[in-house]
Amino acid sequence: MPPGKNLLAFGDLMTWSDYVALWSKITGFPAAFEKSTVAIHDQLAPGGYGEEIGEMYAYMQDFGYWGKDDSSVIFPKDVSLAS
Repeated sequence: MPPGKNLLAFGDLMTWSDYVALWSKITGFPAAFEKSTVAIHDQLAPGGYGEEIGEMYAYMQDFGYWGKDDSSVIFPKDVSLAS
């Protein structure tokens, strides 16, 4: 790939709902994904940690894990091996 591209490498790309369902299946603990707010995270873990985690989730909700419309980000499917 030419310079200026960022490869997002991953094993599986799944939604939060799918991730929580898989976690629940593997652990045997019932769980469900629910959207939350930064304020609720801050209440659950006061002292700044909850706010930081809440902000991280809010960013991913708004921009996706990789920055949403960032054209410099490519995925494994976009890479071909030239011989």
